[in-house]
Amino acid sequence: MTQIRAFRADHAVLTVGTLDARSGAMDYTLEEAQIARAMIEQSNRVMVLADSWKFAALASFSVCPVSKIDRLVTEAAPPQETRAVFETAGGMLVLPR
Repeated sequence: MTQIRAFRADHAVLTVGTLDARSGAMDYTLEEAQIARAMIEQSNRVMVLADSWKFAALASFSVCPVSKIDRLVTEAAPPQETRAVFETAGGMLVLPR
């Protein structure tokens, strides 16, 4: 984490273990979640890449609330509740055409 905190980035591009409206972005290992949190802290914007199956699962370790994600890139729209929370927070949803 010390090395990550030595940098400043405009964008952090992350993958996460799961994502939902209530729990936000989560990961399956403490180390992965800590690294993602450190990257978010050092970045101006956060982009999350997530397959749609990640919307139907929960993991053990919190990464960030949905409101911290600026752009969500996925192949299928998230469930309505997650999408509403995300868009209300000003996030941009990127889906294939």
